[in-house]
Amino acid sequence: MKKFLCLILALSSIFVFTLFGCTNDKSKPISQNALIDYSNDMQITYLCSGGGSSIPATKSDTGYYYIGDDRIIIYIDSKTQKATPLCAKPDCMHNDPDTCDAYVNLSENISQDSLWGSLGTAIQYYQGYLYMVCGEYDKSMIEYNTYLMKMDKDGTNRQKVTDYFDSPFTNWFIHQGYFYYTSDSSVLRIPLTNPKSSPEEVYKAQHFIKDNENTYSSFCAYKNYIYFQVDELDEEGNGIGRQTICLNLDTMKKSFLKIGKNNASFSAFAGDSMIMYYSDGNEKVYVKADLEGNNCKNIFSQKSNEIQSITGDGTYYYFDNSFQVENGSSKEQKITVCDENLKEIDTFKLPNMDTKTYNFFAPQDENCFLFECFNEKDERCLVMADKSQIGTIGGNTIKFKELCKLKWADDKNNN
Repeated sequence: MKKFLCLILALSSIFVFTLFGCTNDKSKPISQNALIDYSNDMQITYLCSGGGSSIPATKSDTGYYYIGDDRIIIYIDSKTQKATPLCAKPDCMHNDPDTCDAYVNLSENISQDSLWGSLGTAIQYYQGYLYMVCGEYDKSMIEYNTYLMKMDKDGTNRQKVTDYFDSPFTNWFIHQGYFYYTSDSSVLRIPLTNPKSSPEEVYKAQHFIKDNENTYSSFCAYKNYIYFQVDELDEEGNGIGRQTICLNLDTMKKSFLKIGKNNASFSAFAGDSMIMYYSDGNEKVYVKADLEGNNCKNIFSQKSNEIQSITGDGTYYYFDNSFQVENGSSKEQKITVCDENLKEIDTFKLPNMDTKTYNFFAPQDENCFLFECFNEKDERCLVMADKSQIGTIGGNTIKFKELCKLKWADDKNNN
């Protein structure tokens, strides 16, 4: 589990200036109108770079919900910054998943004890309710069925809102009235106003491997678009291979993201633009484009040993050198913050909890970061860092507050 630990990390600012061509201009962020509608849109800011791994959190109108160990839901009040398991039972110690109401039976295809850095959405707040993909065995204990579950913000009134799905999946989100998910061959959606209706197929791969859960990846939505990568190959190797697709939700027109003749991947979004990249030999070339991948403008390139992941929260772009830490080309991790024009705003290190590896980083909402860390007692815990610090951190460790432990359940295998 220690691959998920936080650590104090640093990197020379000279490298950042050379790589990005950024100035040390304390520029203002872009318009507040560019921020995501957290009550109606997919909360893309809880995904790490390129829509792969994710942070198991969601934002509501009053606070945040976080899924800790053993699938316990922790609620963090945004005003008091107090974190408690989502259980209203009096005198409950929250240590028994069979009796505590804070635990949920998430789909078994998500198998890790911790969901920190796992693939796909884990929980989403949408128009006053919480949604999760859950699962259960039938009476024979042979067939395992998954479904979309909805519950009130206080954890009560849990409902199965869809019929059972044909197969398990990790790719899903809710966006502008629809529940989107993927199968081995297709991208599908169901209207939340009629959740038991037949799924609508919005994209189908011409070549795919049956029962392959990895046909689709980097599955996400931003504003009036959805984005995904599809591996268009069958068992015999027929097909065009991996492509990145943008689907306009107003027109339902699809387009393949390309930079010149090169297949491109998306990296981050801010305002009405996104950053895309393609591989060119031993380096990646990055461009800034509109949300359909047009009007590309080269911004910089990275050598293979200098790769940084790029994410955005609708206000800032964040450059994370964790890939360099992983491959040994950098000893320490650092986050560099830039505005939409790639002017440097600030740099910071992550909480000082461990020194063995890097931490997964997602931009999250405009107010705060949530991190999983190890405290001084070597216990995994959840911490919060206020984003109002950005612009004043100056390369130091971002200030944070410890919220609560992440594991509440007793280990029943121990006597």
